[in-house]
Amino acid sequence: MLRHSLAPRPWTQSVVASVGIVILLTLACEKAVELAGASTAPTKHKRWLVAPMPPAEKLLPWGLRSKQEGPHAYVEQMPEYPGGSAKLMRDLRTNLHYPKAALAAGLTGAVFVEFVVEKDGTISNPQIARGILVPASQAAAARAMHEEALRAVRSLHEYWQPGRWQGQAVRVAYTVPVSFDRLTYLSAIQRATDH
Repeated sequence: MLRHSLAPRPWTQSVVASVGIVILLTLACEKAVELAGASTAPTKHKRWLVAPMPPAEKLLPWGLRSKQEGPHAYVEQMPEYPGGSAKLMRDLRTNLHYPKAALAAGLTGAVFVEFVVEKDGTISNPQIARGILVPASQAAAARAMHEEALRAVRSLHEYWQPGRWQGQAVRVAYTVPVSFDRLTYLSAIQRATDH
């Protein structure tokens, strides 16, 4: 009498499981293709769907905006300060005056100023992108640092090399850190005590 074991062999279980996974993935992909062709209005069961792609003529690489909308975020050739970023930092440091309120409060840090480099190389619309976070008791000193950072950026009289996209000068948004670091703080204290 022959006995047959009804228990499946280990390799058959893995083959059956693999085939099952492939079938499930195939069905899921077919369902996703069907849903992608359907309306993309958010519903209770279709929240994961992405909005339809805009027409090809409106697509611009690297998150660029259309020419009518304003400054670009990224372009083929980014704007450049005459002498490079090292000279930009040097000029900002030379123009920077540590506010007395910040000296008294002992504040240090960096203020990030965002502005637009225009097609002609001038800068416009400087504003604080990220300021110094301080307790409410030191808000006036931080505000003075923000105003000084804006003043230092506005005092840059050099014309930038404008950003270029497809060979044409374009407006580009640019952010620069204005550093109120410990070295500047100590030199400001030294100048205050010398006078």
